[in-house]
Amino acid sequence: MEALSFVDRKRLKADFIKVAWREEMTDNVIRKKYSEMDSLVKNSGRERVILCRCDSPTAIKFGQSLGITLFQGRYIDNMIARQRRAKRDAKKPVRPAPTRPTDDKPTR
Repeated sequence: MEALSFVDRKRLKADFIKVAWREEMTDNVIRKKYSEMDSLVKNSGRERVILCRCDSPTAIKFGQSLGITLFQGRYIDNMIARQRRAKRDAKKPVRPAPTRPTDDKPTR
């Protein structure tokens, strides 16, 4: 995040800037710099910043609090895989339960 202050995405004509998530970003030291990070993300274009290495919901919440909407990482990959499995499973035809042949004869 610190390097963001040295990068001018528009001047470089870069489409996106990728920022690596670190668990330390939620620490008090980083929170004190939060307004500075918010300004840097805003100046880069909130819709043009990718928060990568997101491995938990905490990373997503932190990025969203800065207005970031683009995310990459294992947490996102797993979420997408779960959604795909759910869609695939929903499309599977439901088979009726097997029934036993019935006879008019009483069972012993």
